[in-house]
Amino acid sequence: MKTISELTRVELDKNPLIAVLLTSDMLNIRAVAKFFRSNIETQLGQKVNLESISMALRRYSTKSSKDVVGAFLKPQNIQINGSYHNLSALNYIRGHTGAETVADSVRYFVQTTGTNEHTIIISSEDEKLLSKKSQLRKITKLSALCLGLPINSSEIHAVYATILLDIAASGITIVELVSTFNEITIFVKSEDFQPLFKIFDKV
Repeated sequence: MKTISELTRVELDKNPLIAVLLTSDMLNIRAVAKFFRSNIETQLGQKVNLESISMALRRYSTKSSKDVVGAFLKPQNIQINGSYHNLSALNYIRGHTGAETVADSVRYFVQTTGTNEHTIIISSEDEKLLSKKSQLRKITKLSALCLGLPINSSEIHAVYATILLDIAASGITIVELVSTFNEITIFVKSEDFQPLFKIFDKV
């Protein structure tokens, strides 16, 4: 049978964002213990004192947030799937963008549509293919890092938040994000690419 300490660690592994915030002294330990208690009691088949869980959490909270994120971002969980450079992001009022004329041979091209806006990220040498009509904003000199996520990423609590928190803590500004089911592509200004790459290359 697993101990309370081991089961507390299991809960933290399922909630990497809570784990990171805990090491940063940004959460109330007793509140986290209450949040975890029901699952731990189910696993043990008996009532558990909050202080026992709190003690396990206090031991864990002395870890470095970098160690916690590094453990989560280990090679079997996340990998660098690709890097892209010399990109431009063009934001439009929803409507005509000229994107329907872009050929498959364009080096890099991705588009996303929201309620009111449409954003296209394209290799800078090909942005001339897009219309200037209804263009709201253009950001040039971008680079992107594509990360492969765990196959069960949809079942990991706050998987994106955990990744983004580490990026924010490194002082990197994200220009845009695009995701598929098990990938996330992060777009930053080109001067921020190497610091971004180092976050995920360290594991």
